[in-house]
Amino acid sequence: MQVVAGGANSSLHSLLVAGTVSTAFAYPWAGVMFSPGQRFLRRQSLVQARHPLLGQRRRRAYRVMLFTASGGRMPATQTFTVTAEWKEYKFPLSAFNGTDGHDIMAIIFVSSTVVGAFSFQLDDVRLD
Repeated sequence: MQVVAGGANSSLHSLLVAGTVSTAFAYPWAGVMFSPGQRFLRRQSLVQARHPLLGQRRRRAYRVMLFTASGGRMPATQTFTVTAEWKEYKFPLSAFNGTDGHDIMAIIFVSSTVVGAFSFQLDDVRLD
C-alpha cells in the first residue's frame, strides 16, 4: 500500500495497492482491508478505482469483500473490472448476502484469484 499523487476527480492523492497473488494457500488473494468498527452503515457503498498503468487499456477483475458477524468466516463478494481510467462503482450493501450494514466487520478490496502481480488504485471510498 502506498499513498500516491493524483486521484479521481482531480483529488490530490489516492491509494495504490500492489502485490503478487501466489498459490501458497487454498484461496489466494491479496489486497487492502478497512475495519469500520461498531457503527451502522447506510445502504450503498461507493468507490472510485482504476488500474494505474496510464495509457494502457488493460482490464482486470478485482473484488470487494464484506465480512459480517452474521455471515461467519466466508465473506460476501462483488466483482468489478478496472481500466486505466477512473470509474465510480456502486455496490448496494444488500448485494452482499442481504446485509443492511449493521454488523460489518471488514471491507476488503482485493485482486482476483489470478496468480501473478497486480496493482490497482482506490480513491473516494465512502459509505453513503
